[in-house]
Amino acid sequence: DEGTKLEFYITVNDAVAQSLALTIDQDKSATFTGDVDVTGDTTFDGTVTIDANVGAGNLVIDVNGAGGFTDHANADHFVIQHDTTQVGMSILAATSSLCNIYFGDTESATKGRVVYSNTDDSMSFYTNGVERVEIGSGGEVFLNLPTSAGTSGSLWNDSGTVKVA
Repeated sequence: DEGTKLEFYITVNDAVAQSLALTIDQDKSATFTGDVDVTGDTTFDGTVTIDANVGAGNLVIDVNGAGGFTDHANADHFVIQHDTTQVGMSILAATSSLCNIYFGDTESATKGRVVYSNTDDSMSFYTNGVERVEIGSGGEVFLNLPTSAGTSGSLWNDSGTVKVA
């Protein structure tokens, strides 16, 4: 039993067949079928899931109908585009909080990370789950170097002395 639900269908160009456009389940979950354009001020309460397996970009924020841009095939899942001189994204948190961007895989969701600390206004970069570089609020750079030589040209820590391999 699927329970009670409300379904909306559309008919295109007086066709006999109808296509399902919107389903609202008894738990107030709404499922749209096809493209959805949201204009004006819209508030979503709860989880918004985007499941797009076709087309250029799964989630595109197109400010002022910028259009005309070609996103990179390896980075088309979340696209912000605007036809002015600046476009951006903000990650905001409380004064004593961290702002994070994580990179991962099926084994670990924390393989790579960029962290901005609002507590001390520093930014840190992680690879393989370990903090490698921190930039302090005054511009000072702290390196967490390996203790053995790596590939040619890499830096390493030899008992407190920075060396080049």
